[in-house]
Amino acid sequence: MMNRAMHLEGHLPADHKLAPHWQFRHLSRIAQQITSYQRDDLWESDTRKLPAPLGKLRRRARAFAETHLAPLSAEADLAAHEAPGQSSPAITNLLKVAAREGWLSYFLPGPLGSMSWKRGLYPPVWQSSLVVEEFSRVCGGLMLLLSAHHLGCIPLLLSGDINVIRRFLAPVYRSCHKGDPHLVAFAITEPGAGSVMAKTGTEPVITNQASLPATAMVAGGSTGASVL
Repeated sequence: MMNRAMHLEGHLPADHKLAPHWQFRHLSRIAQQITSYQRDDLWESDTRKLPAPLGKLRRRARAFAETHLAPLSAEADLAAHEAPGQSSPAITNLLKVAAREGWLSYFLPGPLGSMSWKRGLYPPVWQSSLVVEEFSRVCGGLMLLLSAHHLGCIPLLLSGDINVIRRFLAPVYRSCHKGDPHLVAFAITEPGAGSVMAKTGTEPVITNQASLPATAMVAGGSTGASVL
């Protein structure tokens, strides 16, 4: 049942005396059959339509965001920038909690990553979209803190080279599982600005001197960088 808090701004809440559903009982039986529908929260309805493993992931992501990201959102936005490689105690603790709960390693199934084998039946980018959506709903900045790391991991996965994955990515994921988060940066930058790269034929090349990638600003001692 919808409540007053769930109605759209500018529209009548469901419990208002002028809300159309109060007149429903006065309609004919045929009209009732035509207009009848189950009022439900759209997020709940959408989540129930997902495959069960992805619905469970979405609920976990929302719970984590509301429990750990929401209380920290304002503080993180107002905090001064730390020196490269440094972060506030609150951010450090968030990274540790996120790492232990598997939010920094969900692109590979266990034992290397935190993806369940049932979720492995579905595209990882679908899984990531659900997580990023829930984290962004609470705080876009903290979502980037926890998600940009995957941008650095993806080139290693897309290499398809088992030795590369075992040598570079597996140690990062193992460290995260232990609550010692190591972030991976995707180093495509130009001096003092965002991500820009050029193409020569079919080969991507870095055209400018690279500055420190944003993800690396908060990463720990053994930061990795996937560089094109």
